[in-house]
Amino acid sequence: MLPTRLRNLLLGILVLSWACLRLSADGVVLKKAAVAQEVRMPDQRAVLAWEDGEERLVIETRFVGKGDRFAWIVPLPSVPRIEAVTPGFFPTLVQISAPKVIHDPDAWWGWCLLGGGLLWLLVTLRSTGSMETADWVAIFITGCGALALHNLLGILAACWVWGFGSFMVGRVRRGVESTLAALLALLVSVIFAGMLLPALAHAGGSVAGTRSVEILDRRSVGAYETTVLRGTDTKAVREWLTARGFDLPAHAEPVLFDHFRSGGVLVASQLRNDLTGDDVRAVHPLKFTFPTPKPVYPMRLTGTATPTLELDLYLFGPGTAEVAGLETLSSGGLFRFEPEEENPHFAQGLLPVGHPGLAAVAGGTAWFTHLRGTLTGPGLLRDIEPRWASPSEKSWIVWSRRGALIVAANWSALMLALGFTGLALLLRLRPGSGRHLGRHAGMLVGTGLLLFAGMSFLRPTVPVLERKNRWIDRIERRQRAEWIEWALKELEDSDGDIDAGTVRKAITAAYSEARTADAKFKTDLELDAPGNHSIEVHSNRIDVLVYNDAGGFQRLTVPRRP
Repeated sequence: MLPTRLRNLLLGILVLSWACLRLSADGVVLKKAAVAQEVRMPDQRAVLAWEDGEERLVIETRFVGKGDRFAWIVPLPSVPRIEAVTPGFFPTLVQISAPKVIHDPDAWWGWCLLGGGLLWLLVTLRSTGSMETADWVAIFITGCGALALHNLLGILAACWVWGFGSFMVGRVRRGVESTLAALLALLVSVIFAGMLLPALAHAGGSVAGTRSVEILDRRSVGAYETTVLRGTDTKAVREWLTARGFDLPAHAEPVLFDHFRSGGVLVASQLRNDLTGDDVRAVHPLKFTFPTPKPVYPMRLTGTATPTLELDLYLFGPGTAEVAGLETLSSGGLFRFEPEEENPHFAQGLLPVGHPGLAAVAGGTAWFTHLRGTLTGPGLLRDIEPRWASPSEKSWIVWSRRGALIVAANWSALMLALGFTGLALLLRLRPGSGRHLGRHAGMLVGTGLLLFAGMSFLRPTVPVLERKNRWIDRIERRQRAEWIEWALKELEDSDGDIDAGTVRKAITAAYSEARTADAKFKTDLELDAPGNHSIEVHSNRIDVLVYNDAGGFQRLTVPRRP
């Protein structure tokens, strides 16, 4: 039977703990979120979609070489239709296909330490006249559990557990208090600290050419001048390309000879000379659509220029794509939604396809596969021909250093708690085994440290960027949309002209005012990618599209003047 004073104290602590629990229940605990940080871009990144004998190929352009006269060559099996793809195409695809990052898993290792310490005391604590070394160790472990449960505020909880625990264990050893009563008081005090301290803490985004070089098509596509050509003399093809600023690899002529003999063509693209500053800023990928009986990714010409190549390849087709030498990172079905759907809900494992550019490339395909790898030697000397296998889902999961440490601590602490509980039971059943207690305890601790080191440091991890919770991101995006809407309304009420330039200036001014009102206000970029906005100019209006995390958007409109 508990003494009246102690019973009243415990009752008061329970009532206060319940009140703190009710107060904290009105809030929402937001776990840390993170996205994998891309430390190094792959040498090539491309999207290949194939259905009904037609391939759609999008290759990400990267500015390499001297000056601003960027030029690149793509060998294709047949004459393609060439279209511009918006600059946000690849940023959108990269974000919606990003891996799931294990960054902030549930940390229950503190409960293991807490439970292990209390179980040890429950089994071994008896009236002996004075405290023993094992008592101090158990109290310390229990306090560490309290510390882990409540982060920085847990320092106070741990100090309380260490002090109050020592006091109560001493009373049991002296025969003043029963074991059950002391441990109950210690457990309630830990619960009290866990509820009260957080409450206190929160109170206060065919044209004629030369006879050896046949020009099949030439046109401007977006920011590029594109030429589709075929040749009968590879030396003449080299001279033609070199004269126009294209750099053909030194050992490319045998590859070109085989390519032209099989009916293939070259697409030579370079930035137009008449681009303004804004046009250069919006350089975009190109999409090539052409008939082919089987999917193919051109690689042999690239292989004559480099000994190794890191490739990121996204494939859309009837099933899971397989390519020798490339690792399958993820594979799954598609979730199509209207781009102006505000908050699309889709099942985990599905790729959300709402971005207009991505939807046009994916077409009616049913499955998505993301492959990555580094090709060397023979892998670069032949074109990639993906093979379609039966659809099979695979999730891409990576670990941050924080996530690896938490999971390692969880299982190590659980092992220690179970081990020490077993030791305590052994001491209880066989009192004479105490002389080996130190050695057994040391073996348990050593095994726990090895398990922790193995799980945390041997597990591959990736650098991450911490981000706010998705709900907070959604609120911030809505705030930016409100500021843009306000800027467009002010512009519409004015007497001046309304064009893309004045819309950009109005948005910039609105963002500046928003930062003045709130220093934490986050601006975005003019880009058709998640977390940003883009501007579309029509004959009678100008639209501003504010993009959500899945690549859809909210459309805001202002009339065009004059």
